[in-house]
Amino acid sequence: MRIFVSYSSRDRLEALRLKEIAEGDGHQVWLDVFDIQPSAQLAEQLNSGIRSVDMICVLLSPTAVDSAWVNQEIETARALETQGVQVLPIILRAAPLPEGLRDLVAIDATLGLSDDAVALRVRRALGTQVRDGVLLDALRGAELADQAVRDAAEQALPDVRRRLERVADLPITELSLTIDQDTWPGPQGALLELLFTIDHLFLGSAVIVAAPYDGEATWRGYPGLEPSPREEFFASTKPRADARFSWAGRVVLPNRVIDGTDLGEQPLRFSFTLGGEYSAAERRATMAQLERFEIPSLRKLIDRHAKVRLRVFPLNGDPYDVDPLRTDLVATLTVPLRHSDHGVYGFTLWRTHQDHESQVLLASPSLRDCATDIEREALLSLYRDVPLRAAQTSRERVQRLAALLAQEAPIPDEDRWAAFTLLVGQARLLAMRGQRFEAGQQIYQALRLTGDAYDVTGADYVEFFRVWSALMFMADLLNPEHAGFYLNAASQLASQMSQLHPGEPDYASALALSRA
Repeated sequence: MRIFVSYSSRDRLEALRLKEIAEGDGHQVWLDVFDIQPSAQLAEQLNSGIRSVDMICVLLSPTAVDSAWVNQEIETARALETQGVQVLPIILRAAPLPEGLRDLVAIDATLGLSDDAVALRVRRALGTQVRDGVLLDALRGAELADQAVRDAAEQALPDVRRRLERVADLPITELSLTIDQDTWPGPQGALLELLFTIDHLFLGSAVIVAAPYDGEATWRGYPGLEPSPREEFFASTKPRADARFSWAGRVVLPNRVIDGTDLGEQPLRFSFTLGGEYSAAERRATMAQLERFEIPSLRKLIDRHAKVRLRVFPLNGDPYDVDPLRTDLVATLTVPLRHSDHGVYGFTLWRTHQDHESQVLLASPSLRDCATDIEREALLSLYRDVPLRAAQTSRERVQRLAALLAQEAPIPDEDRWAAFTLLVGQARLLAMRGQRFEAGQQIYQALRLTGDAYDVTGADYVEFFRVWSALMFMADLLNPEHAGFYLNAASQLASQMSQLHPGEPDYASALALSRA
């Protein structure tokens, strides 16, 4: 069977996983991310791709539902049903079902396409014979695994709550807003507003706003806040985004900003430090019943049913609310880790985009019975974040590699591809900032890590496209008279891979793109 996969670029990993599942059963898969030319012929090529297949799989997520291309492909797909083309919606993350698909039966893949039961359901929908017993065993296995996760949490959460109790009465003097920039919702330049309602009478609501720099400003049209001067962003290594914390008549600038795109593995983080006396004049002006400029303790936030509301302000158009559980935005509002007389503590107050394990844990009695979402999130973050060391290990590795690259020291073989990815990520950031020469230097250094003559014989799919994409990016950075060398290198590599793997159409597409 010939299968076309319609998806948003945000969902490329899931699309590749679907491609792997389908090709494992002998199907041919067409992915528009590799099989289209980035030109004015996009619509024509998408349509020709759809018309040549037997089935169209539509991967649905909040980002996909908002994509004009995905909705256009749905319209084309439904029109082709009269010619025998089947349409299969696959729900990756909770999102409103597009109007054009509401009469079709969709596959629930919110557990992830790597889940055995989900993969079996997909295979069955694609026509593969899957015995009911095999599918039921996979479903039962998933249920038992989820129950084991909940049972383990129930044993550990009483101790987690005791730890939280030790700091539950301390005022909050620091907050961090963390955002995965690749998941920023809405059009470029959209402003995010977090409305942190502390209570409805005496303290009101704190507001945190964050926005990327769009070439002119950060939050044009948002009342009451002055953006950073334009010159702060020009030819600067400062992150091209800004944030403000506003509450009780004061506006606080972030005291620390970490730009995750510099290292490729860290999200964007704004840290705000509060504290200090709150004067009588400020109390009279704002009516806020504060002695010090501090967020009340976690216990008081829970007792007052504090909550966080997220809104998006697009550059053009009206603001709209965002359901934190039905968005692809990845963001957290946390009380950062810090040392005190009570030990080392820190917890999350609010987050979006709960993963499957968190959703499973939220069904455990100890979390389900929490009085508020803030109490539930604080407990969950302490339980899940404390034992996890992967993020810290990742940070340490990136910092170590960054130091080696800055010193032009030898890179260990086991870290070669990590260093390659780090350099390419830095180059893309530099290019976004208009520093094309510096970006080219980073790409050149990355390509040197592959050796004088890169051999594709043992290369896998991912490794090849890392190198090929870097060559194409380098060509794009250079003037036409100097780009030919890198285009020719990309073409040669794609030609070799096409000959080694004639059944993989993506290599042929890469060859065509490098010769365009």
